[in-house]
Formats: sequence, structure tokens, C-alpha cells
Amino acid sequence: MKNQLLIILTFCVSTVVFGQRNSNQEYWNTWRYTPKANMVQKFESAVALKTKTFNSTPELAIFTYKVITGPNSGTYERIEANKKPADYDMDRSVEGAYWNKNVSKYIANEEGQKRWTRLNNGSYNFNPETDVPSKYIKRTA
Repeated sequence: MKNQLLIILTFCVSTVVFGQRNSNQEYWNTWRYTPKANMVQKFESAVALKTKTFNSTPELAIFTYKVITGPNSGTYERIEANKKPADYDMDRSVEGAYWNKNVSKYIANEEGQKRWTRLNNGSYNFNPETDVPSKYIKRTA
């Protein structure tokens, strides 16, 4: 009985400890979209307008890239960088509703959000003191 209680207590404590978030952590979000056939131009226009309307400040910026080679050629990658945990507490429901109404109708396939963590001293080319890359990385999307 003591062993079972000890195991349960250990599990509960470890869940609480690992469930905490680091308030200084930097997160990056990515999404991948494939537009419907014959709707690429409308998709690009709708994304551009949405980005201009909701994501034109450094705090809310999202960048969109078109994948032009490789197995995901023709998809679009949207990247939101430098997010802190407090940024996820913001109410962005108006922005989400706008996306659902004006952009999602042009999407054939959506891979959903992926959240990345940037590791200090473990990331490539991140040195705010210089713009000269110290390392090189090639990412295949």
C-alpha cells in the first residue's frame, strides 16, 4: 500500500513540475497550407490582406513563404516568431474569425499549428550583436 501511495504521489508531483512553463522561453509557431486548385491567387490575396490587417506590427507579425521545391512544393508556410508565454494569453478571436471567413475557404489541406522552442546557444545564426552568420543551416519544408 505504501508503495502504491508513493508511486501516485511521485506521479502527481512530477506532473505539476513538468507542466509549468518558462516565462522567459521563446516560441515559434508554424502552419502549412495547400491552396485549392485554381484558387492560389485568391489564397495569396486573402492571406496578404489578413497579414496586413492583423499581423503588420512586430508583436503580431506572421511571415508567409511559398515552398517552391521538394515534396511540399506548392504549399505555403506561415511563421510567427519570438513569442513569449504571455503572448498566448491575448484574445485573438477576431483574427481567427477573420481567417475562417475569408481565407480558409481557399485551403485544400491544412497541417495545423506546430510550436517550436528556440534554444539559446543552440540555435543557428542567432547573435543580435552581428548580422554575420556564425553557422549555416538549410531547412527543407
